[in-house]
Amino acid sequence: MPNNYLIWDIASLAWTEIGIEGEEYNDHAILLRESYNSWSYIDRIIVRDVCGSFATISFTYLFVLIPIIGMLFITPMPDWGYDQEYLRKRMERWERRSVLVNFLNPFRLIGYPISLYFASELRAKLKAAFFRVESK
Repeated sequence: MPNNYLIWDIASLAWTEIGIEGEEYNDHAILLRESYNSWSYIDRIIVRDVCGSFATISFTYLFVLIPIIGMLFITPMPDWGYDQEYLRKRMERWERRSVLVNFLNPFRLIGYPISLYFASELRAKLKAAFFRVESK
């Protein structure tokens, strides 16, 4: 199994306060292009693994933290990105179990569509940048 940390690191930015902007998509696409030659593989990891792993956080953000903390104008998301060690452990924990076992958590099932929504803009813009970088 290849190490998909780069995909996780980039995709996890969908759950940060600032995310990715403008030319940063091209920079990330270049890094992805150096390690992966298939957008469908990258997208499958984002949709199945990263969105699946972040589904419980997405559920919590939308239904618990934002309604409570949002009234105080405080965001529960990290500013710049997740700590590398935290993200690696999260990825390893996710990959240790089968996808079916991971989705036995009802909060993950409810949060998964929310998670897909959180990642939708990043996926679309990263895909465009991935193919733009290819054509250069």
